[in-house]
Amino acid sequence: MARATFSGIYGHNLQLEVVSENYRQDIAGNFSVINVQVKLISNGYAAIYDGANKTLTVNAGSESKRVSVDATISQNQNKLIFDNEFRVPHDPDGKKSVNVTARLDINAGGYDWAAAGLTRRLPDIPRASTGNDVTAVIGQPVTININRKNNSFKHVIWATYGSFNKQITTANVDTSFSWTPPLELCAQTPNSDSGFGNITIITYDGSREIGRDVKRLNLSIPDSVKPTLTGFTLTDSNAIAANIVSGGEHFIKILSDIRVNFGAASGVYGSTITGYYAEIVGKNQSTTTNGGGFGTMNYSGQVVIRARVTDSRGRTSNEIERTVTILDYFPPILKFDVARTGLNGGTLTITRTAKVAPLIVNGSQKNKMTLTFKVKPLQTLGLLLGLGRA
Repeated sequence: MARATFSGIYGHNLQLEVVSENYRQDIAGNFSVINVQVKLISNGYAAIYDGANKTLTVNAGSESKRVSVDATISQNQNKLIFDNEFRVPHDPDGKKSVNVTARLDINAGGYDWAAAGLTRRLPDIPRASTGNDVTAVIGQPVTININRKNNSFKHVIWATYGSFNKQITTANVDTSFSWTPPLELCAQTPNSDSGFGNITIITYDGSREIGRDVKRLNLSIPDSVKPTLTGFTLTDSNAIAANIVSGGEHFIKILSDIRVNFGAASGVYGSTITGYYAEIVGKNQSTTTNGGGFGTMNYSGQVVIRARVTDSRGRTSNEIERTVTILDYFPPILKFDVARTGLNGGTLTITRTAKVAPLIVNGSQKNKMTLTFKVKPLQTLGLLLGLGRA
C-alpha cells in the first residue's frame, strides 16, 4: 500500500491510496495477473462536490490504463475509485518486481493532483532449464548442453531408449554433461542401425523440482557392431562323389555340387542372421541360401570359396575364404580286342586299353578301375550257339 497527498491549497486534507495484494500466476506463460485498487481518503475537512469525470492514470509494469472516475467525496470518507487487473510478464528466470503507480487529476475546489506508487516483488514463477535434441553414436561420448534460466539451478538427466530408462547423471550438473551411450543399447534396435528415444532434463532449485524439458535422442549403431562369421562347412550333395573324396577339401569336376553351411555365423546385440552369400571367386557361381549349392563345376584345379553373412540391421560380416581343389574328371575309357591264338586257337588273347580319371587326394588314388573277364569252354559255347554234332 502507498499513499500520497494532493497538491493545492486544501490538498493536505485528501489522500490518494494505491493497494496491490491479490495475484494469480500463469506458469506456462511466465506471467502474473495482479489486482490494483485506488482509493480516495478524506479527513474531517476535505470534501469535493464537483468531482465527476476526473482522469485517473494507473500503471503496472508495462501496462497503463487511463480511465474517467468520480472523485466526488465527503468528509471522513474512504472511497474506492478503481479496481482492475494488470498482466505482468516475468523475467526469463521467473522473477519479477513490478512498479505500480496511480495519478489522479482533480483540479477543483483547491485540490489539484496526487500521484502514489509502490514496488511489489511478485512470487517467482518456476522456470525449467532447456536443452537440445541429442544425436550420438552408441559407444562414443556426446555432450548434452543445458540452457539454464538461473545460475543456482541444478539438473539431473534421464535417458529413455526402448526398455532403457535410467538416470545417466551421477550427481546434479550445471550446464553440460558428457555421456557415452553404453553398447548394450544396441540391443534395443535389433532390426535397425538407428533409433530414437528421449532425453529429459529435470531442473532443481535446491531440493525443489522446477520443471522438465524433454528432447529427442537419436542414436545410431557404430560401424564396429556387425555380425560375425567364424567359419563355414562344405559338403557334396552328390553322394557318390562325396563317398569317393570326402572331407570337404576336394570335389569332383562335373559330378560334385558343393553345398555351403553357414553354421558358424551369429548376430550381435540382438540382431539375427537374415542373409547369406558365398561364391566361387572368379567363376560367376554363387549361392544366397544357407545350405545352397553352386551347381555344376566344369573346370578343375584350386578355387577360392568366399563367404559372408548379413544381419537384421543390414550389416555385413567379415568375409572368410577357403581354398578347395576341384579334381579333373572324365568318364572311364575302355577298349579291348580278343584273338584266338595258340594250338588250334585254344587260347584267347585279350588286349585291353582302359583309362579313368585319377582323382588323387593326398597322393592316394581314389578312383580305381577293376576289369573282369569271363569265358566259357568252347564246347559249351557251341551248345549255347545251337551247334551240335552232325
